Amino acid sequence: MEKNVGLWVDHNKAYLITLKGERETRTRFDADFDKERTASYGSADRLPEKKVERRRMNQLKGWYGELVRALTSADRIYIFGPGKAKNELLIALEEEEEVASKVVGVDPADAMTENQMAAKVRSFYGNADKSGIPDYRRPPGA
Repeated sequence: MEKNVGLWVDHNKAYLITLKGERETRTRFDADFDKERTASYGSADRLPEKKVERRRMNQLKGWYGELVRALTSADRIYIFGPGKAKNELLIALEEEEEVASKVVGVDPADAMTENQMAAKVRSFYGNADKSGIPDYRRPPGA
């Protein structure tokens, strides 16, 4: 049974929607980056801009690595989202050829609710009529 995955990604969070047969699971990944220190004793207490940018780029690279690891078990991958994050993730995916070869689509998308994301993924993979309830929202024993 194929494991089809959709990933909505921006620079703050990502939602991984996995479709395997009738089952749908959703996982949220938060990008918990260090925030720049606020100046409490004037401008001398702030980090230099280049250092802050370099730190953020390293944090993004690590976060994209986490997302790539989450995608390794997928058979097909569909990436969508606003801004540049999806393209930056594609660059990170190039380092893992086996995972990169599974990407079947990349599309721009605005901010969406989880249900809208899941519907978009189901529609992309041709499962628009199967509106399964995500596993984590099912009552125990169901």
